[in-house]
Amino acid sequence: MRSRAGIVQMLGRSGAAVTHYVLDVIDANGHPAQLELAIRRETVEYWYVHRCRGVGVRDALRRWLAAPRGELTCDDITWRYDSGVYSIAVRAALPPWPLAPHVVADLRDRI
Repeated sequence: MRSRAGIVQMLGRSGAAVTHYVLDVIDANGHPAQLELAIRRETVEYWYVHRCRGVGVRDALRRWLAAPRGELTCDDITWRYDSGVYSIAVRAALPPWPLAPHVVADLRDRI
């Protein structure tokens, strides 16, 4: 299945810009779902089924996307890089979801 993503630019409560990056995924039960990354100046929030599943340091994700090694874990979120394929997972909800190369490239540009 091909990764799809959408982007929405908004202002947060403080007036700072927040980019909402939405990934269309299939959950562990085979149902369509969305994983949203709220990209702020210093952090990235991960929202899955209307619940925040993790908050990570934006610079750490930027560095990992540029030179991935194994896994990057943040709360319930795990980024993986194996055999040239990037994936993201949500503990007990979303098995590793492969990300298409164009999605990874777009994330690198935005993170």
